[in-house]
Order: sequence, then C-alpha cells, then structure tokens
Amino acid sequence: MSHQVRAPVGADVPVLVALTEALGYPCSEPDLHERLSRLSAVPGQVVFVVTDATDCPLGWVHAFEGIQLTSPPFVEIAGLVVDEQAQGQGLGKMLVDAVAAWAKGRNVARLRVHTRICREGAHHFYVRQGFMQMKTQHVFQCELK
Repeated sequence: MSHQVRAPVGADVPVLVALTEALGYPCSEPDLHERLSRLSAVPGQVVFVVTDATDCPLGWVHAFEGIQLTSPPFVEIAGLVVDEQAQGQGLGKMLVDAVAAWAKGRNVARLRVHTRICREGAHHFYVRQGFMQMKTQHVFQCELK
C-alpha cells in the first residue's frame, strides 16, 4: 500500500476531526477549520497528514518550533495520532520523520514530545523512534476571565 505525507487540505477536515476525537480531544469541523487556519498563519507551526493510496488521511501530526530562555531551540510534537486500524504500519514513524525533516530545514537539532502518563503505547513508540525520557512533570492551566 502506498502512503504519502502531505499538508492537510480542507477536504481532510472530517477525518481529522474523527482522529482528533479518537485521541481524546473533543472537536468539531468548524473548530478544526479555524485551528488549521490559525496555525497556517503562524510561522514555526506545521501540520502533516499521512494518507492511504486513495489520499484519505490515516493520521496527523502537529509540531511547533519552541524557543525558550532555558534551552536551545527545539521542535515539539504537540499531537500525533494514527487511526487505530492503521497502527503498526509505520505511519507514525513517517509523521515523526516528516517533522524531523522540517526541523532540520529550520536548523533545529532537537525534537521533543510530551505524552500523558497513561499513554504507555505512545511512550514505547517514541522510545522506538529514538526519543529518551527526560523528566516527569505536572501541567497547570488557568482559565483567563
């Protein structure tokens, strides 16, 4: 089967919504259209989809370039999902490789990813891709009024 990695297009949105919800994040088509539009307007953001032979998305990855006072530049994978029925075919690796090539093109030599503690399958996947666990942390959020 021939798979391809490419940028998302508007016709992909219904499938991307389903994949996003499968990852555990509620989403609607208008939400996703707006998010993709905003991301495409911001430098240092990238979204790729991996497709099947009919050009239907089977997974997506979103990554961004991070710059912090405390570390050299890095690219962080903000989210990655592959359809459950398509897992184990190397599609996640194709998405990580696309992000790595994008990062190298931006002269960034480090990839990062955060995963939830409960996503043990994701932990094993990233270790197989050459990532090393650096730390465990808590994430805090504050809703602004």
